Amino acid sequence: MVALDVPTAHDARRIVDQLDARVDVLKLDWSCSPVPGWNFVHELQSRNKQIFLDLKVFDVGETVKRTVKVVVDAGVSFFDDSRQCRNHCGGG
Repeated sequence: MVALDVPTAHDARRIVDQLDARVDVLKLDWSCSPVPGWNFVHELQSRNKQIFLDLKVFDVGETVKRTVKVVVDAGVSFFDDSRQCRNHCGGG
């Protein structure tokens, strides 16, 4: 797993291009992820990459629930919602 903790999707794309065949799981934070859309996430998935989306969602349960649904529907493999545990999209 490689953390793409860089300021833009453009910067992240350069890292992915350099490491392409050596890395299958990529961690994204809000700077590269689905605001306003999922284009970069889908681009990486089309390259057969699994995505760990580091959301750090701080909000009430219903907001977290809606956010998790969007993440799961997008096909993200792993995410971090800043609670005490890590979550796997397939099983909670």
